[in-house]
Amino acid sequence: MTRFSKTSQPVPEITFNPALMKRVLDPFTLAESLAATQNMSAELAPETATVTRTLFSRRRHVVFHALLANDRQSARKPYLAELSGDSSAEHCARERRKLSKSRRAQLEKTDDRSVFEVPELGLVFRRAGLDAKLPGLRLLHDRRRAAEVCARALGISTKRIAVHTSLMAHRLGKRAVIRADISGSFAGRLYLRIRPISSSSGLEAFKRHQRVSACLAADKTVFVPKAHCYDAEYGAAVYGNIPGHQLDFRPSKTNAHTLAAARALNAIFRHGPRSETIYTGSDELSLIRDWSERLSRLCPDLRDSIARAVDKVEPGLATDTEFAPCHRDFHEGQLLVGSNHVGILDFDTFRLADPALDAGNLMAHLRLRSIKTGVSLSQSERAIGSDALKRVPEARLRLWIDAALLRLAGIWGFTSNGQPLARALLREIGT
Repeated sequence: MTRFSKTSQPVPEITFNPALMKRVLDPFTLAESLAATQNMSAELAPETATVTRTLFSRRRHVVFHALLANDRQSARKPYLAELSGDSSAEHCARERRKLSKSRRAQLEKTDDRSVFEVPELGLVFRRAGLDAKLPGLRLLHDRRRAAEVCARALGISTKRIAVHTSLMAHRLGKRAVIRADISGSFAGRLYLRIRPISSSSGLEAFKRHQRVSACLAADKTVFVPKAHCYDAEYGAAVYGNIPGHQLDFRPSKTNAHTLAAARALNAIFRHGPRSETIYTGSDELSLIRDWSERLSRLCPDLRDSIARAVDKVEPGLATDTEFAPCHRDFHEGQLLVGSNHVGILDFDTFRLADPALDAGNLMAHLRLRSIKTGVSLSQSERAIGSDALKRVPEARLRLWIDAALLRLAGIWGFTSNGQPLARALLREIGT
């Protein structure tokens, strides 16, 4: 077994300017700046612009996930924005050149609205699904090649089939997910998880999924997507579809769906592969410190409560007890519930870790959902906790709930209108 390590370092000043960050996170300021951009036509100029996620990196620009909409658009459209500062014009031109090259086939040279700069904020916006570091996103824009990849994965001919592609997720420079709906002589759905072709991370994630899938097959009531193949040309791992619906927290469904979530947690704990990389409590603590430092700088009035929360979880996270198979991103959005089965999605983060991590993360997400909706999920949380306590000590479960709440506070603090939610999450820790 190898250890997963993440060196904790201060967040570089060059990537973080609290005053500018607040302007970008403010929906009014962001929409106003976009409307004033020369390249923004009246048709596209948004009346609303909200940041739904902020991603930080020590090697790349800060990236904002944003949704733009106006009265003429039927839905909010996803965009990614890089904080490029004074070099935004040069960065924008460089990205447009890369994306318009024929080998990527992601951007028409005449398209001046899919990649554009907002000089006032030093941002370069792009429509989600455009990424020079992910050549496999060509499959989103080239239906013929997408049909070829799907046909190879299924072992069928491309004759008399049509493929409709849609983007499900996109993290700039890292990964993307394309849904491929197939019709004609064969009807079905596949998911293509795209990674950089210059890295081995895509193939490693595909092989990890295969190992997890083989182990979880011991539980006949738990399904995971079938791993069809890995296409090295596009960095695309092709997975099958599984039936089911996301967790439903209406009173009539809560009990059955809570039991399904507990069954999925048990399956991972009991049957997951035990020869994976180790993710330690110190690794989690490093991640939490990064988010906490950023949130403290964005919201100085929260500095003391954040520091108390970090002090509360630090001793426990710095001391590991045992390791067990863990999903590490286990929440209600990763589960699909059927009449007699539960499906589990996305094993990219699967590692050996503290056995309380997954249950703690799920319970923290239930708390988050309760805060957002105003609907109490205490019954579901008690049921999940009661089941988890059969495997882990209560103190460890509480530790990982608090750790997840603190991490979520950092994440949600960097969304539009998300700071009240971050404050509520911090209050849940009870410092």
